Amino acid sequence: MMADPIAQLCELIAGKLRDEPAASQVALVAHVEGAIAEYPELAAALKADQRMLQVNRDGSSGFQTLVEGGVANIGTHYHLAEPEKFEAVFAAVLQKFQPPDPKTVDFRPYLETLIAEEKYQRKWGFYTPTDAVGNLQEPGKEASELDIGLFAQLMQPNPEEQDPNPEEQEEQRASELDIGLFAQLMQPNPEEQDPNPEEQEEQRAPETTERLPVLEGVYKYAAEHVLLMGRPGSGKTTALLQLLGQEARKALVDSSGKIPVLVELRYLAPERPSVLERIRAFLGSHRLSLEEATLRSALLEGRFLLLIDGVNELPSQSARLDVERFRQDYPQTPMIFTTRDLSLGGDLGIKKKLEMRPLTERQMRQFVQAYLPGQEEPMLRQLQGRLRELGQTPLLLWMICEMFKGLKQVPSSLGLLFRWFVREYDNLKQGVLVSEGLRHWQSDLLQHLAFTMIQGKQAAETSQSLSPPPALITIARSEAESVLSEFLQGKVNSPTHRAREWLEDLQEHHLLQLKGQDQLEFHHQLIQEYYAAEYLLRLLPGLSDEDLSRDYLNYLKWTEPLALMLALINEEAPAMRVVKLALEIDWRLGARLAGEVEQKFQSKTVGLVNGLFDQKDLPTWLQVELWRVTASEAAIPGLLKALEDSDEAVRKNAVSALGETGSESVIPGLLKALEDSYPGVRFDAVSALGRIGSNAAIPGLLKTLEHSANYVRQVTVYALGEIGSDAAIPGLLKALEDSDEDVRKKVPDALGKIGSDAVIPGLLKSLEDSYYSVRSYAVSALGKIGSDAVIPGLLKALEDSDGAVSYYAASALGKIGSDAAIPGLLKALEDSDEIVRSNAVSALGRIGSDAVIPELLKALENENHWVRSNAVKELGKIGSDAVIPELLKSLGDSYHGVRLSAVSALGETDSDAVIPGLLKSLEDSYYSVRSYAVSALGKIGSDAVIPGLLKALEDSDGAVSYYAASALGKIGSDAAIPGLLKALEDSDEIVRRKVPDALGRIGSDAAIPGLLKALEDSDPRVRNNVPNALGKIGSDAAIPGLLKALENENHWVRRKVPNALGKIGSEATIPGLLKALEDLDEIVRGTAADALGKIGSEATIPRLIKAFKDDRNRGYLDIDLSGNGLTVPSEAREAVDRRVADALGKIGSEAVISELLKILRDPRSIFVHRIVANTLGTIKGDRTARTLPSLFRIIPKLDVSLVAPFVNKELLNLFIALQAEAGKEAFKAIIAIQNNCQFYNYKIASLSPASAIKRRIFTKVRKTFGK
Repeated sequence: MMADPIAQLCELIAGKLRDEPAASQVALVAHVEGAIAEYPELAAALKADQRMLQVNRDGSSGFQTLVEGGVANIGTHYHLAEPEKFEAVFAAVLQKFQPPDPKTVDFRPYLETLIAEEKYQRKWGFYTPTDAVGNLQEPGKEASELDIGLFAQLMQPNPEEQDPNPEEQEEQRASELDIGLFAQLMQPNPEEQDPNPEEQEEQRAPETTERLPVLEGVYKYAAEHVLLMGRPGSGKTTALLQLLGQEARKALVDSSGKIPVLVELRYLAPERPSVLERIRAFLGSHRLSLEEATLRSALLEGRFLLLIDGVNELPSQSARLDVERFRQDYPQTPMIFTTRDLSLGGDLGIKKKLEMRPLTERQMRQFVQAYLPGQEEPMLRQLQGRLRELGQTPLLLWMICEMFKGLKQVPSSLGLLFRWFVREYDNLKQGVLVSEGLRHWQSDLLQHLAFTMIQGKQAAETSQSLSPPPALITIARSEAESVLSEFLQGKVNSPTHRAREWLEDLQEHHLLQLKGQDQLEFHHQLIQEYYAAEYLLRLLPGLSDEDLSRDYLNYLKWTEPLALMLALINEEAPAMRVVKLALEIDWRLGARLAGEVEQKFQSKTVGLVNGLFDQKDLPTWLQVELWRVTASEAAIPGLLKALEDSDEAVRKNAVSALGETGSESVIPGLLKALEDSYPGVRFDAVSALGRIGSNAAIPGLLKTLEHSANYVRQVTVYALGEIGSDAAIPGLLKALEDSDEDVRKKVPDALGKIGSDAVIPGLLKSLEDSYYSVRSYAVSALGKIGSDAVIPGLLKALEDSDGAVSYYAASALGKIGSDAAIPGLLKALEDSDEIVRSNAVSALGRIGSDAVIPELLKALENENHWVRSNAVKELGKIGSDAVIPELLKSLGDSYHGVRLSAVSALGETDSDAVIPGLLKSLEDSYYSVRSYAVSALGKIGSDAVIPGLLKALEDSDGAVSYYAASALGKIGSDAAIPGLLKALEDSDEIVRRKVPDALGRIGSDAAIPGLLKALEDSDPRVRNNVPNALGKIGSDAAIPGLLKALENENHWVRRKVPNALGKIGSEATIPGLLKALEDLDEIVRGTAADALGKIGSEATIPRLIKAFKDDRNRGYLDIDLSGNGLTVPSEAREAVDRRVADALGKIGSEAVISELLKILRDPRSIFVHRIVANTLGTIKGDRTARTLPSLFRIIPKLDVSLVAPFVNKELLNLFIALQAEAGKEAFKAIIAIQNNCQFYNYKIASLSPASAIKRRIFTKVRKTFGK
């Protein structure tokens, strides 16, 4: 057996020091490393050892070892003459073989550096600062105290069916941020909502949303990984920078806090990207150097909070794959991603998505008032229609304010706004000394550089791909010099010298900035796209239709510059030419560009879009979608007509599209939509009115408040709240007297959204309403306002006869957090009503001021156990070590509820000092206290608690044993395995049910035999839980037992097995899983397909295709359609079809795509077309690009003449509906595939510029596309 490796290392160093005491540190390190190199076993042992050198005050040196729960000192100590030299050599050598454990890394210098950087501390500001001076001011300098409240909004799946809980809403709102942003996670499913208003519960709320300040929203979902989406300039990067500073401050005072790290994806190397290297680079630039092994360990432990900016700016497909792999490799690490547009970067498979929402009318007004005092009215009057959409983005609103300040007018388009901004910027720079000749060339140079960067350069990996090279957001200085030098050839003398000199000036004094040592970028991506648009405008007259379509219109990366360019064209013919070509390439692209031309041309360009409808026989739902994409006022007549369509989904989408136009002319139509019979239409009308945000809607809404139907009055109240104007206050206050209590209870929330002090009297009056729910909502709204002026009313509400109202009042007072509430709350502690006293304690705890701690400690002596219990809870939330002794003392309280609260509070601490008290609580006479003690010990997670938990496994109460097993699983120590295996034989099935999960979490092969035996347990739920546990362990050793379990007579057991085999992921499981595809149980077949998809072997494709065509999986009913061989699928069994298709999609090979194309082209397979289309849209990469023509073919309406002779009327209607559903799925798939391959039209992308037959093919494409 090998001697102690650390001892050997110490002997090597000490021996060399004895022989050569004068040797330098470098020489000593070299000698020791050379000696170790001769002994590979020693090197390996050093890597595995977890001990660290310890130098004592007496000069002796020893070492420590990391153990669970801390650091232990072990081993012999050496007395040396030069302990410092010994320590330095020891550390240098050991670091090479054994990177520091993340637990030992000192992050404080790094965090202090972040906190010291001003850009991470701004409340809000121009987050891409330039060196502009004079008239162009950063908003941070003039309006830095402006606090409009950045909010994120999370959509609920079925909002109609939810009656929003004021307390839950209150918990979801937080503090100060910058500009109001909203995000939505999930759209409600309109098909699941009852369209009959008479049959609805009248108290249902409209599309309720979870409103969160953006920082709170992204932080809340970071653990699951969240994607924050938003338009350029909406504040995504600002939010990340703020969060970086905020979390750095928290981590500096809380050692358990996550360490924030900013990762900017645009700086990934295109050909050899590494997210790990970008993390190390950011840490290194802020005084922290980590070895890769240490960084990986820290990521696996979830030590960091990663703020990953710019998914849309990924420089290559390799970079995208690296980010996806990184996310999958480190699921334990919280991550927040941002992206500009899903079409420009995809979603990386992230399920949670928050979308930045535009500023409301009220927020825009506040912004302009702060920036242009006294000029808000004339400016906002000019911001109508699509211009208002520009003003709903913080960055663009600032630019519009700048333009209005100088010209007293606003731009008519984004392109013209940037043209003004750049010219004004140039004027400001007139006094700056720059190299001779630059002023004449600077615009041309910036345009050419921007154009070249968006063109990008083809990487070796994609040289054979039809996809274009990604646009470059950054460019190496040397490469930029080369680009400009080539541009200047033949135009100026010494072009190379001029390019270098002028590039330096542009970086120092213009809209370029240096990132890192040698990377240049424009100050904002919008600025880069604007300059590229100007360059395209100059190219346009010389481009043939073929070149314009193939090289620019067909590539997604050029869509934004083309949109900006169209706004700069002041002649009808070239604008119409671009839109016509775009429509021939892709309907959605053409519609988008039709709405980007100058307003005076839009009636004709949108007319081109309208011409498609008859020409291609497009369904109404697609017409509405294309009108929506135009966002043009010229599309309004068609959208208004669509409000009368018999299909509620069409009406619903039309309402949303009308809101996106931003035009006040749609308000009458939206007001009428508030009376629609379908709830989804009404609620989208509310959102649309809120999005328009105009006071012009208020008179009509106030009139609608008198509608006879209470559900109409309810959504009207919501609409007034969404607009958020003070002008709505009188009408809302009147609605507080509505005869219907469900209308009244919606009013406080609407008033709370307005947030003005003017609503306080009305809300205080609502506290006297006879209906407790109205009072609860009023309390919640008062809490949102957050002013000290509401405190007296909330203190009074503490004494409400209804306990829920009192509770919400306490919550609101705690949220306000003002010390001004403390005297009143202290008085409430003496109230005769125990509920009032208890809630007062809760409010004091939520305020969190040190001043309340003595009062909370005093409350521990209160005679009422509810007061004592709440005091314990709130002291636990404060989290101060100073309160631990009092919490431990409460473990001996006479009332079990107080003891339970104390146990729960102690479990939230990180202190080992609480362990003895919690272990003692395992002997409490109440099982609930013992259960909570077990859970608390599990949270602490130290090996020191394992003996106590093992003992708790044998508790007389099965629930305690159940939680003990769960806690042991969370700790994950092998030391618990024998006890858990023994518990698998416990007489109580409740205990046995939890043990498999615990063993699975620990993940040791030692548990496999016991788990396999448990497959024969008499309790079916125990047997059901075993496969999942074996899957978590993930060992091949479990495969034989699991394959045998696939033959178990109990279908419940068989259903669990494929998932476990899929987690193991071995190809050895394939034969058994393929056999399971033929199981009599449809769920077994479906889970087998899922598992095969995870394994991803192409060898399974034929059998999966066979399963897809299996009548049992397709669930076809036995209906023979006149001998045509067509059958109708049963919805109950369609899920198997979809799961098989999903499995094929995960394999995603060329063979899969070919088979799916065959099915898509078979008219008899109309029932599965939507499934096939959906699957094609999920396959990554550009392999599915060739399916685009086939997908386009199934979008037009069903040709009834082909089917009518063979079916009756009912089945014909079914066919029409199925075709519509297939078309919608195809449309979604087309968008997904276009995003993956980054072009719109497959046939045009296939054209080679060198092809001799290019022109003939192109002409044919233009004539036949889409037919």
